Amino acid sequence: SEREAAVVDEKIAWLGLVLASRGMPRWMLELHLEVLHAELVAAVPGRGRSYARLLGAAQRLRRQRQAHVDEAVLVALSTAFARQVGDEWDQRLPETGALLAAAVADERAGIAQAVPSLAGWMTDPSRFPTRWIAAVQATLDQARERAR
Repeated sequence: SEREAAVVDEKIAWLGLVLASRGMPRWMLELHLEVLHAELVAAVPGRGRSYARLLGAAQRLRRQRQAHVDEAVLVALSTAFARQVGDEWDQRLPETGALLAAAVADERAGIAQAVPSLAGWMTDPSRFPTRWIAAVQATLDQARERAR
């Protein structure tokens, strides 16, 4: 029903806000909803119509992200970040550049703590080398410059 769809949307929006405010961009929720949808449909195909709400929620999150940072920017910043940090570090935390760009999209969407929560962890010198920290800062700067 439309009411059930509205409840799903409300809960996903709340969860996205909570997660993004704590350092997990809504892009991750978007991706997880897509995987969850596919797994549920594969496991119980007869309920595919009910599970479509999850895919719809993922698509809404994608549109919200793309209103600020499109796929081309996400890919470009992910690739540039990987080059800056080198293969070893890129393999440890793949897609970090995209994650940072997605946090900027959340910030532009009004989630004030989206970038500080993620960047605080990603720039901790006890966890990461100087080259990594510099790449994080450069990627955030570039994402903010390229965001709409």
